[in-house]
Amino acid sequence: MTEAPAFGIWQPIKTAPRDGTRVLVASGEKVNGIGRYINRPGEVFWEMDSGTLILLGATHWMPLPPPPPKAKSSWPPTPWSESSR
Repeated sequence: MTEAPAFGIWQPIKTAPRDGTRVLVASGEKVNGIGRYINRPGEVFWEMDSGTLILLGATHWMPLPPPPPKAKSSWPPTPWSESSR
């Protein structure tokens, strides 16, 4: 099994996942945004999360970064103590 490319490294579009995985998509020097490859009978395109379709011209892709670590909840806020004033 091939290891997935690291976030931060643009890859040629021909190596992009074709299984519906969401990735960053670029056309030349323009980053189009997050999208996924769609291959339906008679239709092949990139469907962007924004609703835009890219029929031709996508040149590069990059995996999405991992989500941020789960933060401790700070709600409800801790009341101010007299010593912190």
